[in-house]
Amino acid sequence: MKVFWGIASFAFFSGLYSCNFDQQEVYDTKAIATLDRMCEVIGELESCSFTLEASSNQINDGKMTVRERSSQLYVEAPDKLFVYTNSPNGRKGYWYDGNQLAVFRYDQKTFDTISVAGNIHEMMDRAHHAYDVEFPGADIFYPTFTDDLMADHDTIVLLENEQDQNVISILAKGDQDFVVIDIDGETGLPLKLEIVNRADNSIYYEANFSHWKTNPKFRPELFRFDIPEGAQQLNLLKKMES
Repeated sequence: MKVFWGIASFAFFSGLYSCNFDQQEVYDTKAIATLDRMCEVIGELESCSFTLEASSNQINDGKMTVRERSSQLYVEAPDKLFVYTNSPNGRKGYWYDGNQLAVFRYDQKTFDTISVAGNIHEMMDRAHHAYDVEFPGADIFYPTFTDDLMADHDTIVLLENEQDQNVISILAKGDQDFVVIDIDGETGLPLKLEIVNRADNSIYYEANFSHWKTNPKFRPELFRFDIPEGAQQLNLLKKMES
């Protein structure tokens, strides 16, 4: 996993903010404006597709494990979504057509479907809270992203990106973590999201966004799930119905 260019400086930021800013909120107006612009750019898209490479650290029985996955996402506002994810645990697809959410495990040839109406945000909220489904890159599609970040972090500032002057880097500091967001200065689209544990300055989530296509035309069948021959239906989404 590629390490963020400024990870060595997180200890510095941690000490700096704990000395000077722990008793007050510090929100850089330019940083907030950049985040708001990102939300606005995404909110105005009629459709988009992108690749997301994500990794997360998890501690199981005292041992650190790294979970990696690569996803391709295709989104059509307000209520169409297709996600293809490849990870060491296997390949998985999600289809949402505005009325039905389907999940298919390619390697096991198992699937499930459930009726759920609403826009993409409403579907993802229900799937996450009722079934613990995590859609890669979901947070950036919420219009409340900036407000949500401010609610959990008392400091949001710009960082100087020495590697690429066209990339705007933003640091958010909360009680438990740092969040670093890299945004393309020209397009306003996100490039990288990192969450760093304040306890030991270790990255426990990193997501890299690439191959953005904005407002492409998709075939309607992209978002329609057709049961593959020989596939077996299981209660993969049973918890969602309870």
